[in-house]
Amino acid sequence: MCNDKLEVLISTMHRNSLEFIDKMFQNADVNSVNILVINQTTKTNLLKSDRANIRVFNFFDKGISRSRNQAIKNATSKYILFTDDDVIFDPNFDQIILDAFKDETEAGFLVFKAKTLKGNDYRKYNDENFELSKQSIEGVMSIEIACDLGKVKTTGVIFDERFGIGSQFETAEEYLFISQLIKNNVRGYFCNQYIVSHSEYNSGKALGSDKIIYARSALAYKKYKSLAYFWVFKFVFFLIRKKFISLNEMFSKTKIGFKGIKDFKAVSYTHLTLPTSDLV
Repeated sequence: MCNDKLEVLISTMHRNSLEFIDKMFQNADVNSVNILVINQTTKTNLLKSDRANIRVFNFFDKGISRSRNQAIKNATSKYILFTDDDVIFDPNFDQIILDAFKDETEAGFLVFKAKTLKGNDYRKYNDENFELSKQSIEGVMSIEIACDLGKVKTTGVIFDERFGIGSQFETAEEYLFISQLIKNNVRGYFCNQYIVSHSEYNSGKALGSDKIIYARSALAYKKYKSLAYFWVFKFVFFLIRKKFISLNEMFSKTKIGFKGIKDFKAVSYTHLTLPTSDLV
């Protein structure tokens, strides 16, 4: 039986078969929830669904934040869960989410736990449930986030399309999204329960990459304005101290950070609204 209260919002690219969904649900009942797939593709490579609980929209644009925003726009269930196409859901993940919203009646969003395919914590988590603040949401991943769709739409908050994979600044879209929810008085809670598994990620290797330094510096300017220049120096020295980059790279990595700030300042600051791009 499908529980219409929860909808899983899957962002994917260039799919022409639903087989990947069965892999995601290998440990859970694929028919237990509604599923909305945003397939970023070309007009000659369309994905279609013949399953009653799976809706597919083919989207002819790129960027994970654009995909998430299309999902928000087209979702229909009371609660939504953001996810990617390479996760594996835990058994009864849907009931865990619905029970958590029942327990946290004031919640507009909940953050759950993810683990690696080996069963280890995907990142460091608190041992107890607690209410989230802007100071406690750094590191949250989109695959951990479930929302009350009505409360999100009431605020008008969406993903900042300048950030995230496939955008100019390829990180931090989740942080910006839920920080804006908190700013709009939407309450969020961490729930100490696993809902999903994902392959292990080498965050140390990525942390010193040009694209992450560039994007994080842009985020720093969005948060701290002119103090972001001092943040770049501090971040580069942190990377050197932790051996993510070498001392010889200090000057070049600092320049990349400053370029991220410069490019972010040049980006239009027009108000973000829900997307109107055509879907098929």
